[in-house]
Amino acid sequence: MNQTDDWCGENCDIPPKHLLSDFIEMTYLALVILIGTPSNLYILIKLFREIKRTQSDSVKAGFLLLKINLNISDLLILTILAVGKLCWLATYEWNGGDLLCRLFNFMSMLALYISSNIVVCIALDRLRNVVGASKIRRGKSTNTVRWMIAISWLLSILWSVPQLWVWRTLNVYPDYPGGWVQCSDIWSIERFEAQHQESQQMHSELTQNVYNVSHLVSLFSCTSTF
Repeated sequence: MNQTDDWCGENCDIPPKHLLSDFIEMTYLALVILIGTPSNLYILIKLFREIKRTQSDSVKAGFLLLKINLNISDLLILTILAVGKLCWLATYEWNGGDLLCRLFNFMSMLALYISSNIVVCIALDRLRNVVGASKIRRGKSTNTVRWMIAISWLLSILWSVPQLWVWRTLNVYPDYPGGWVQCSDIWSIERFEAQHQESQQMHSELTQNVYNVSHLVSLFSCTSTF
């Protein structure tokens, strides 16, 4: 039985409850995690075994390295982004504290960036194989692939660092028993505080637009040029 009215009176603000769409999304995420995680782990093990047998073929070994990193990025999306979102929806509030809020969004964005970057690397590797097949067969394509992978991870980390600054926690319902904390971006938090506490926004809408555009450019454009 819901005894919220007895706790804080008739005028108490009550946090929102789960919607039907939330339960549908939780079911979908649970199925994706249960099916996707063991499947990707199985494929990853097979890829590691296969690459040990193909060291003499530099072209195939390089392609397998890219597939391994793409598989790792898929596992990161499943175990960090999907699991984190599922737990967040299940509790309907953020219970991990401010540090975990920032780290979760950093790691989630890292997983998305590295997935996008590795896909681009695969495309570039296929192009190299077609255009410079005779040179590649001479033996050092694996080094090029390793450099592409290293740069992909480095760029993904650099592009994800702003998440550590952009995200933080806010107690949305401080008068509610136990509070109701959410992990949100600084612009949403400042808009909320401006409406409810008459505080002044420090970060303008322009900075938010710059952040959003730079994120999209990094995710979809820069990955195709490095």
